[in-house]
Amino acid sequence: MNMIIRCPNCQKTFNANYEQKSLVESAIKKNMRLVFIKCPECYQNVPINPSDLLSKVPQKDADKKDNNQEVIECPICHDGVVCYIDDKDEQFWGCGECGNIWKTKDDLEKDINKKGVSNIRINLT
Repeated sequence: MNMIIRCPNCQKTFNANYEQKSLVESAIKKNMRLVFIKCPECYQNVPINPSDLLSKVPQKDADKKDNNQEVIECPICHDGVVCYIDDKDEQFWGCGECGNIWKTKDDLEKDINKKGVSNIRINLT
């Protein structure tokens, strides 16, 4: 079965290779909600919610003009994107690339200010 993924960075579609399929299938079994796959076209990380791939309805990109979700570059590794994780048992900010977590918004803001991350757009509300 082909696993076709669209990169939100370059907008190109690609077929997941064997290693990427295995990663996503493993994430589905573990009920993970975020994995990153490298786009073979632009070499950027593509965030994927594995459960979206189980749906028969194609995932739609949010309209960037109306999208209030901001991108936060990881202040630790500078390669990852920081996401807010709201699990039933715990809530935290985390980077899927390096695995660093912040328990509070204030902790994340301190690291952002301390590291001088300059190319982020942030809305932590």
